[in-house]
Amino acid sequence: MQERAAFVRAAKISVCPGKLIPAACIASLLSGAETIALAQDLTERETSCCSFFRFAVSGTDDATTIEIGVPASRADVLEALVSRAESVHGGVR
Repeated sequence: MQERAAFVRAAKISVCPGKLIPAACIASLLSGAETIALAQDLTERETSCCSFFRFAVSGTDDATTIEIGVPASRADVLEALVSRAESVHGGVR
C-alpha cells in the first residue's frame, strides 16, 4: 500500500483525461522505462489482491499509460482510486 502511494505521488499523472467513463479510466504517467516496470509490478500485485480490477500497462521511455477497468458493480472502487490520485495531484483529470 505504501509503495502504491509513493508511486502515485512521484508520477506526474493525468487521470481519466476528459470524462470519466463508468467502470473504466486511463492514467497517463510521464515516465521512463523504470516506471513501466514498476507499473506492471504494482498492477499485477493489485490484481492478485483485488481480482476484479483489469489493468493494461503500455508505454515508452517518455510516457506510461495504465488502462484501469472494473465491473460496473465495482465502479465505486474505481472512483475512490481516481479521487485518491486526484487529491495527490491537485484535481487533475
